[in-house]
Amino acid sequence: MYSVRFLGVDKTGAHIELGISCPHYAIHNNNNGVITITTYAFMADTIGVDRCIYSADTKAEKGNTSPSFDVCYIENDRGKTVKTIGQRK
Repeated sequence: MYSVRFLGVDKTGAHIELGISCPHYAIHNNNNGVITITTYAFMADTIGVDRCIYSADTKAEKGNTSPSFDVCYIENDRGKTVKTIGQRK
């Protein structure tokens, strides 16, 4: 299982954190300042839940959507961070 942790801010500027446990995930770079992370509930799933990481430029251009994630940490079952996506402000 992977632990996927999203950190960001809401419309009021308050910090938010969302943690998800999942057997697998996919990362899609849309090359437009948005990276989408799809998490799946079961190993055989082909339809998952998308959450986006926005670059600072894209955030400024589109305005602060809620929730707006800045960074995503993916940890393996041993608690080791295997991937960091985005940048914490």
